[in-house]
Amino acid sequence: MSELKNGFTMIEVIFVIVVLGILASVALPKLVANKNDASAAKIALELGDCIEMACGEYTKTGTFDINSSACTDVTARNQCFVLSADNATGILNVRHVSGVVDGSVCKKAQLLVESPKLSSLVGIDHLF
Repeated sequence: MSELKNGFTMIEVIFVIVVLGILASVALPKLVANKNDASAAKIALELGDCIEMACGEYTKTGTFDINSSACTDVTARNQCFVLSADNATGILNVRHVSGVVDGSVCKKAQLLVESPKLSSLVGIDHLF
């Protein structure tokens, strides 16, 4: 007599692979979107840190330090925002870099900082 072997048939294995492929195709775009949202939130927080540190430096010394590490992280590395400071009037201007592609991490960060009025396309003046 022949013995029956327990195991998966080829059809069952193919079915499982197809189901896993479908699940991966649905989950992967959401995972990438979550990563981009987190990166945008990090950039927005870094901009807030930059403004806060510049304010502290202006209060202490009378000059804005827009070349501090907190500000260069936002302006040089991410290139989403432009900072300009006028020490005589105590105004720190923050504006969006124009021409940023919709849906990009920079665009998402720019949209995040518009509601608390940290930056805009035309610029927001922070008076200290």
